[in-house]
Amino acid sequence: MLENLNHEVKTWVLKPLIWAMVAISIKLAVQSRKNKITFGVAISSFITGIGSAYLFSDYVSGAFSHEMQPLIIGVIAISGEKIGEYVLYRISFNSLLDVLIKIFKK
Repeated sequence: MLENLNHEVKTWVLKPLIWAMVAISIKLAVQSRKNKITFGVAISSFITGIGSAYLFSDYVSGAFSHEMQPLIIGVIAISGEKIGEYVLYRISFNSLLDVLIKIFKK
């Protein structure tokens, strides 16, 4: 049982998490040159980007070679983050999240 858990942790940490975090960090760094990045935007970007990379990680592991997996996971993370950003923008989630953060800071 511990071996399976260890393998699952390695699969989760090594494949989608690291590469998705790198891709989203680069995307936020580039975006910060154009627009102001708030804490809410950064958190929602990481959640949606890493979540989308995790959802497709099994497919990527099976369909692509080991050398191409980090690139594909990064592209999926950025694409998922952009789609999530659009959806959250449409429902005005960022302003709602900023209000919630201000409430919890007080």
